[in-house]
Amino acid sequence: MGYILNIDGASNREETFDHWKRGMNSILNLNIIWTTKNFLNYIEHSFSYTIADWYDSLNKEGKNVIKIMKIPATMFKKLCKKIENKFIRAKLDFK
Repeated sequence: MGYILNIDGASNREETFDHWKRGMNSILNLNIIWTTKNFLNYIEHSFSYTIADWYDSLNKEGKNVIKIMKIPATMFKKLCKKIENKFIRAKLDFK
């Protein structure tokens, strides 16, 4: 797997996150027949440390909101927004 989302110790979380998003979009564009479940499985394995811990700690309802989406690109946008609000924007606002 070429794209791992690891914001721990990153000097620029926003840049790290943007690089990961571009990579995941490339993967999705190459695998146009993937279902949301297939793509989410791939994404889940790209999380590292803080992001992985956060995702693992989501309750069943929180994960189901993401999993029930029919279109992989829509699911990815929603998941990115959640990550961005929790870890990227929050860090920028803190500075």
